[in-house]
Amino acid sequence: MVMAYIIFVNPAILSFAGIPALAGQGPPFAAVQAATCLVAGAMTIAMGLVANYPLAVASGMGLNAAVAFQLVAGLKLPWQVAMGVVFIEGLVLTVLVLTGFREAMMNAIPLALKRAIGVGIGLFILFIGLYSAHRQERAAGRPGDVGRDDNGSGGRRHLWPAPDRVVPGPRHQERIADRDRRDDRAGDRREPVDRRRRLSDSRSGRGADVAGRVAPNSPRSGPESTSPSSCASA
Repeated sequence: MVMAYIIFVNPAILSFAGIPALAGQGPPFAAVQAATCLVAGAMTIAMGLVANYPLAVASGMGLNAAVAFQLVAGLKLPWQVAMGVVFIEGLVLTVLVLTGFREAMMNAIPLALKRAIGVGIGLFILFIGLYSAHRQERAAGRPGDVGRDDNGSGGRRHLWPAPDRVVPGPRHQERIADRDRRDDRAGDRREPVDRRRRLSDSRSGRGADVAGRVAPNSPRSGPESTSPSSCASA
């Protein structure tokens, strides 16, 4: 059941389901769905009978997006030619497995990178779910495309969809509104405090250094200054 998502996600990606601009450029949804189920069942049985491993095998995420959005949508290849490229890639991979070169490459990859690949695939699946559930605003481009702004000017380029297109949920919007209201109330409370502080500073003479200074040529009071009356009395 954990892998059941591939039954719907794989044909949805390859057939460009929900993308009117690319409709008809990929294989039919029903055909891809049937092929996905048949291949997953046959390979899982072969994994148990031949390799004696309790592992389920199905179509992998990542390659289907590369075929759909890079080969078919990007390079404008017919989907039949794109599937031929995948077949050739499978033959090359089989040769690498038989010669042991694939295992050597897998052992050379750091463990952190292997874990990051799994995390990246999980985030990709999450992105598809958010997009399909309309939790993320649909833009004019296609998923995975490096597109332009909506006006087509080509000024700011971004990975579609841009981060500023994320639509927050109702609860998140309520939290944002509550935070704004708290900030407004805090600002209203700070304003009278600041006004009273300025008024008290002006009354106590604090910070009145400049105001208390006297011009250099003005008469000063103190022991150093002598007034005419004191001279006369002396």
